[in-house]
Amino acid sequence: MPSHSETPRTHLPPVAQAVQLAHQPAAPAVPPRQTTGQAAPPTFAEAAAILAALPPATDHYPLPTAHHPPPATQPSLAELARSLSALPSHLGWGSETLTAHLRKSGQRSVDSNQVTAADVHSLPLSIDPAQLPSSSVKSVQSVVSFSSAPSVDFPSSSHIKVYPAIALGLLREERTAAGRLWLLLRHLDAPGRGMVTLAGARAALCDNTSPLRLCGWRRLRQLLAEGEGVFWTRRHRAGDDRLWLHGPARVAAALGVRRLVGRPVGLPPAALLGPIGDARAHLYATFHSGRAKEMTSGELQVTNEERALNSSFVIRHSPLGMPIARDTLAELSGVCARSQAAYERRVGVASQANIALGERVAAAPSAPIGPAEQERAWQQGRALFRLRDHRGHHGRPGATYLAWRLPNAYGPARGHQPRPKGRQKRINRRLADLFTKGMTGNDERIEKRFYPTAAGAIRNYELRIRNEETNARSSFVTRRPSLAPRHWPAGGPGRAGHCCVWATAAGQRNRSKPADRPTIDVIAGNQFQPVSAGSDGLRSVGRR
Repeated sequence: MPSHSETPRTHLPPVAQAVQLAHQPAAPAVPPRQTTGQAAPPTFAEAAAILAALPPATDHYPLPTAHHPPPATQPSLAELARSLSALPSHLGWGSETLTAHLRKSGQRSVDSNQVTAADVHSLPLSIDPAQLPSSSVKSVQSVVSFSSAPSVDFPSSSHIKVYPAIALGLLREERTAAGRLWLLLRHLDAPGRGMVTLAGARAALCDNTSPLRLCGWRRLRQLLAEGEGVFWTRRHRAGDDRLWLHGPARVAAALGVRRLVGRPVGLPPAALLGPIGDARAHLYATFHSGRAKEMTSGELQVTNEERALNSSFVIRHSPLGMPIARDTLAELSGVCARSQAAYERRVGVASQANIALGERVAAAPSAPIGPAEQERAWQQGRALFRLRDHRGHHGRPGATYLAWRLPNAYGPARGHQPRPKGRQKRINRRLADLFTKGMTGNDERIEKRFYPTAAGAIRNYELRIRNEETNARSSFVTRRPSLAPRHWPAGGPGRAGHCCVWATAAGQRNRSKPADRPTIDVIAGNQFQPVSAGSDGLRSVGRR
């Protein structure tokens, strides 16, 4: 009959019984009792042989749960090591923490020459390393060094949120290397604390086994020094340094970004972990991905119909954004036109050529050049050419029109996902507080030239004229409204179906009418009709 101080062996697994018997303190030199039916405890070699002969476990051992229920939260590996180190040498298998850990991870397969992480933390702490083989000692040292490394909680999100305006600011100010490190550190800060420890950043970005490896420790120190004060602030501490990450508003102000425009874009982490050229290409493509439009299920159903493939509705609701010139992109991003085309090919940005349709002219090559063609040649220069409508998409078949090139339209890049705007309004309000109105030129109005519909183009023009008339009555300075041409999709494919045809509304002053009421010449296909800037003209254009 065992005493109350002894633990019955029936409550312990076979592996635990063998290990406990192998490492019990040696008995004094007293002749053993001659008790029938009770065997002597095995030696260390016999216990090792028992461990090697046991088959791999396929299920959890039946541990007692009536008196030792598992805790509500599972401890980490470092907490488990600290708990075991505080226990006496004769305890360990009756620990609640160890019981919960075994239930969570299961029993590992036992090898005669190797020791796994579960075996190290399940063995009694009174083991002498000299009694273990050399290969087992190396395995124990590797496990202990891994458990002492700083734990890194990798984010569950599969995409990194990037604001296109900040991405272009990184390219314009040539801070791509430190900027992508800032984006990765914000991605690591999944709880949103605004702080990342230096040891955690090093373990996540410099470890060879980390899925977010970016560079070595030496390069990381260089990037931290390069981005100090712009992207983060480093605080020195006795235990571990901390990196306090700056918010989007503060980084945008440091990069000279006055306002966040467009929809945020989600980038896969692999887009920023590759070569610096790929990172620059993806940051440039976020501008096009943020301007791209999304199609609803009803619009997709219309596009599947063959009779509607060439309609203006499909062209207006395509995923491509509005046309934008290469010079404008170069001014926004600081990337030349040749590099823009190379970046678009690298990340798979879809582009579409656009042409504006003008007046109908004589088809004969020997016909004299009229005044309308001369005026267009002065305005458009080398971009002007003659377009012949063989199938009659815009009027009579075989008619010839004046046409000129417009900027290209671009779609989203490969792998980019649209993200919700979230706090973008709040960030813009903070940027407005950081920048003084008028100092950065934000009082200048940007004129819109491309519209999805003809009614929208004329309505915006009329609203602009009405606002200018109201301002002229309340001030002594009369500001003339801008008469830049407006464009909208006219429907029908262009040459070989690889471009989009746009109608044009050119505003001009009519000498026979008052100076404060301009007219709009609507040029759509073979129709050239002066329309007064009023409600009648709006209705006539809207029915077109």
